[in-house]
Amino acid sequence: MENVHPQTGIIDGFYNPADYNGAVKMPLHHTSTYTFESAEQAAAFFEISQGKRAPEPGVGGFIYSRLNTPNLQLAENRLTIYDGAEMGLLFESGMAAISATCLALLQPGDIIVHTEPLYGGTDHFFRDMLAHWGVRLMGFGPGETFEQIADRLDKNGEYERMAMVYVETPSNPLNTLIDFEVVQQVRNHIHSQGGAAVVVADNTYLGPIFQQPLKHGADVVVYSCTKYIGGHSDLLAGAALGSKSILQKIKKVRNSLGNMAGPHTAWLLTRSLETLELRMRAAEANARALLGFFEKQHAVETIHYPGYKRQTDIYQKQCSGSGATIGIEIRGGQEAAFRFLNALKLVRLAVSLGGTESLATHPATTTHSNVPENVRAHYGIHDNLVRLSIGIEHESDLLADLEHALKKSQQYA
Repeated sequence: MENVHPQTGIIDGFYNPADYNGAVKMPLHHTSTYTFESAEQAAAFFEISQGKRAPEPGVGGFIYSRLNTPNLQLAENRLTIYDGAEMGLLFESGMAAISATCLALLQPGDIIVHTEPLYGGTDHFFRDMLAHWGVRLMGFGPGETFEQIADRLDKNGEYERMAMVYVETPSNPLNTLIDFEVVQQVRNHIHSQGGAAVVVADNTYLGPIFQQPLKHGADVVVYSCTKYIGGHSDLLAGAALGSKSILQKIKKVRNSLGNMAGPHTAWLLTRSLETLELRMRAAEANARALLGFFEKQHAVETIHYPGYKRQTDIYQKQCSGSGATIGIEIRGGQEAAFRFLNALKLVRLAVSLGGTESLATHPATTTHSNVPENVRAHYGIHDNLVRLSIGIEHESDLLADLEHALKKSQQYA
């Protein structure tokens, strides 16, 4: 559909009920393989799927569910709408999307220039898995200027091996922002010295409603769709979006690994996309109400929230909202943080984020426990840090639960 708001396209786009016996929503296609009308048609479909010939109108269709399904195709098409991407790929998890993207775009000996901190799963994949295959890392922090980063790159000097600039913004779990203008400068500097780095951005925390990295120069945007895009804590999925030229490379890796989303996951995600904007805006409204509450609490030492009292210039340039994930540091260290978590009744104690329900976790001992202690300290992931994913429950009930838990956290302080 053309010239309609994304909220309309996400519900009606890329689907004609007449093609499916008038079904208002696309039916779920549980099948492993698809029949052909002739041997010639089968040959044509395979040539197109393998890139041996260009797609033609009316030619090319479904072959085998490891390659594509109607549900997968619809979900991928609709995923591109908010970000304005040429092409999208859906995976069985966020880490599947990240790992396939890296495997498609990196070779042994290449260097990833990446932001710090990273989500624990990404950090583990980079440091342990990719490092095992000879991929090297160069990290930079959210407060560093282009000149500081460029000086470090110049000292390394291996520009021809700098194949990727990987950006996570806001960061998990500290909500620090990375300036895409600086990222662009870094990428351009690498290119000017003979490198060919692509920019990959993890937009799980804010996107695609409150931030669109492709519009700020990123080449690929990746998501854990398990979080806000899925939004109901009932599916695992990931996505990679970007230009067709790059996404086709990632698709070849996905076809080989077989880690694409199955029909049921794609069907669930298509359902979730229809309410994505409504859910994210409702959750953000709750988060902002709680922000005012936390500001007044003696038990809360520090608040981590995008654009809150820091990095406001970056926030205003590239974000249209702050989302619904808040980090708070509890006065009294890990013991107080644990007392707070154990006292919660409505807010559930669980990892993940972005669901309709509110969740709380202790990053240092859960999501980032695989990150070495000295690295966590360097990042600022302290033992008193609690990550809250605010859901869409009634504001007053959330306030009552959190107030009770904060009082308990200080009971023995």
